[in-house]
Amino acid sequence: MNKGVGEASQKLYDSAIRDLKQAALIDPSNAAASYNLGIVFKDERKWPDASDAFSSALKLDPDNPALHYELGNALYEQGKISHTLGLDKLEDEMTSYTVDSGFSPDRLDALVHCLTELMLVSRVRAVFHSSAA
Repeated sequence: MNKGVGEASQKLYDSAIRDLKQAALIDPSNAAASYNLGIVFKDERKWPDASDAFSSALKLDPDNPALHYELGNALYEQGKISHTLGLDKLEDEMTSYTVDSGFSPDRLDALVHCLTELMLVSRVRAVFHSSAA
């Protein structure tokens, strides 16, 4: 697998695809091989292949947020998912915020607080589970 990742970083995509597919065949439980294969397909803008690779990786590692993000991105690029209609104003508000904009949308503040809470709860659960073992 390391060979395929190295080839991908050098933009030797055909070789990287071949080697990463081989790594996934050798060790079918290796989510990283499928993830890295998806990244190569993403770099090549081969969205159907990328979504297939990310889906395979998600079956092996369903709690990995990077895999969910990459699969969503690949599906979005294929037009298989889209923004909900009627939320254009909300999307503009959320995506136009910058540090220099002079305002902070209420929804953005709520999102920050929500994510912070989720991260803290996850961290507490991880500490609790590791200390209980």
